[in-house]
Amino acid sequence: AQHAVARGARIYGELVATAASTVGRAPGRDHVRIATKNILQTILEQNPESSTQDIHLHAAGRGDKGSDLSESLAINDVFGESPTLPVVAAKSYFGNLGAGAAAIEIAASCLA
Repeated sequence: AQHAVARGARIYGELVATAASTVGRAPGRDHVRIATKNILQTILEQNPESSTQDIHLHAAGRGDKGSDLSESLAINDVFGESPTLPVVAAKSYFGNLGAGAAAIEIAASCLA
């Protein structure tokens, strides 16, 4: 952010944490919910001073009922019922761009 300020750039947002989690599929295991919960908890651990007012959550939002439900349940697991944080899912507007999706979704989050 300091370099952007120094050159007079407009700052739309700052990426302050990232996380990844892979959970294998197994009968009776909601691997999407567990992985999403792991990611959210890791991000909160990296930023313990953050409150839900500081968070903008960009969901994967693949657009299929199973994974979208699992993702929503994981958000509730971590933040409680009816969290007061914004959640967006840009993929629902432009589809899955594969390897380019992350960059587009970061831009969409900053603009949101």
